[in-house]
Amino acid sequence: MGRNPLQRFAQLLWEEVANLHPRYRLCDWAISCLPHLCFNRTRTSLYRLAGFSMGKNICFMGRVHISGGGRIQDRFRLGDDVLMNSPVLFDVNAPITIGSSVSIGHDVKFITTSHEIGTAVKRAGTTTAAAIVVEDGVWIGAGAIILAGVTIGHGSIIAAGTVVNASVPPNTLIAPKPNRQIPLPTD
Repeated sequence: MGRNPLQRFAQLLWEEVANLHPRYRLCDWAISCLPHLCFNRTRTSLYRLAGFSMGKNICFMGRVHISGGGRIQDRFRLGDDVLMNSPVLFDVNAPITIGSSVSIGHDVKFITTSHEIGTAVKRAGTTTAAAIVVEDGVWIGAGAIILAGVTIGHGSIIAAGTVVNASVPPNTLIAPKPNRQIPLPTD
């Protein structure tokens, strides 16, 4: 036997609001009231209050957008001494781990989801998700896009506007058009 209409309505309602993230939404609303480049410690405290895991000396220069299904707080981690401009987009349908001493520029996007290639009728096939890891000491320039499954090795630089679709070795500069790998000197 099928469920009664009230049970069906309750199930549909739950499916609609399951990814609402009320604690994050409340903190995000408060953060949206803060002027850009001001109240950086307050902004960081509000993200911590929302349940995100962060190290010491985190600086959010403005509002960031964090989205995904389920408990997004469990899939987003920041190390120590991270500087983050804004806006920055984090799609956390898979884990995103940012190491220590990382700098992230304006309009950077971290996208953990993609699609398998489907048939000619619908090319965007089954949704997939893969983690993103940014190791210590990385600098990500403005407008970069970091795609699913990528690890950016320690001490690397992602130049502004670069789309990163493959892992980057440590101490490497990746520049767009065409992407070039340029070894960097180590200390």
